[in-house]
Amino acid sequence: SKIYLNDSKITLNYGLDLLKDYTKQGLLDGRVWIPELELNSYAPYIQSKINLKDFWTIKTGLRYDNMNLKVPNYTTIMYSPNNDGNYNPSVDIKGGNMSFSNVSFNFGLSYSENPKFIPYINYSQGYSLPDIGRNLRSAKDPDIVSSIELEAVTTNNYELGFSTKFNRFRIEAVGYYTTSNIGTGLSFNKNSNRFEASKDPQKVFGYEVSLDSRFFDNKLKSGINYSFVEGLKSPKDDANSTSYKFVGGDVIAPPKLTAYISYKFTPKFDMHINFVQILNRTRFNTTLNNDGEPTYIYREVPIKAYSTINISGAYRITSKMSVAYGINNLLNKFYYPPRSQWAAPLSRFTVAGEGINGKLSLIYEF
Repeated sequence: SKIYLNDSKITLNYGLDLLKDYTKQGLLDGRVWIPELELNSYAPYIQSKINLKDFWTIKTGLRYDNMNLKVPNYTTIMYSPNNDGNYNPSVDIKGGNMSFSNVSFNFGLSYSENPKFIPYINYSQGYSLPDIGRNLRSAKDPDIVSSIELEAVTTNNYELGFSTKFNRFRIEAVGYYTTSNIGTGLSFNKNSNRFEASKDPQKVFGYEVSLDSRFFDNKLKSGINYSFVEGLKSPKDDANSTSYKFVGGDVIAPPKLTAYISYKFTPKFDMHINFVQILNRTRFNTTLNNDGEPTYIYREVPIKAYSTINISGAYRITSKMSVAYGINNLLNKFYYPPRSQWAAPLSRFTVAGEGINGKLSLIYEF
């Protein structure tokens, strides 16, 4: 609906999100790794957009989330979290229900009188469930569903940025800062010999800058983008603690530099070249394992840099049919993606990236 007040225009959007979700994870031999979880949720919301005198734009809204999670009776599987031969026994677990609810708020403001400089600020709250399956599959308490102290992840997100256009160039830059009541990653508990959801509050911050340009009636396009993100965690029982630790690679990605250039040779044929540079993230040191040997903690592993070049494009045969092509890792570089690097302590997750490979597809539009 739209409401007009003097020189202002207000737009209201409202609705209801309904979700019924089933999640289950099994092993190839048929055993249940994570039991079938049933999630039922509803979330009414209202979102408004207010335009003031054509230049100022305000966006604000509210959302209420209500979630109910049903856990069946199940039996955990005997396994070794660190793949070191130290196994946890299987346990018969009694099922039950878990309920979560929350009200979240968002607000944004932008000013667009001059397209050469459009600043904006945003604030939003987030609400989500942690990786409950991790807790359930490694449970040791038969009545864990009733006794577990499980919190939903609530976040406060702050964003400040601007975009600018002049001649053939467009620049956009944004910085952000996010706090959460608990961590979104995992930590290994040596006493219980299992991975557990992190209970330490986290602070995540970073920025992103991009430059794009167009020439020759938009036939030639190019751009470059740089993104940086970092995360810190502190003890939950000491809100004023200054003894922060870096968050692991499962949550924080390494710095990344990308660049592209594309050219439309004819109305039917175009080509794109992409360059991707993953940079170093060396935040962690080794610790001594049970055998006195230096090793990294799972997820807390330095990331080593690598780069790839990819080519893609398309040729339009008819108005409805086209052929798309792509060559990935053009220089056939050998590398380990970030996930393989931070998961290296568990060798079964260490997989090298794809070598040079090509793809060709035929597309028909009905």
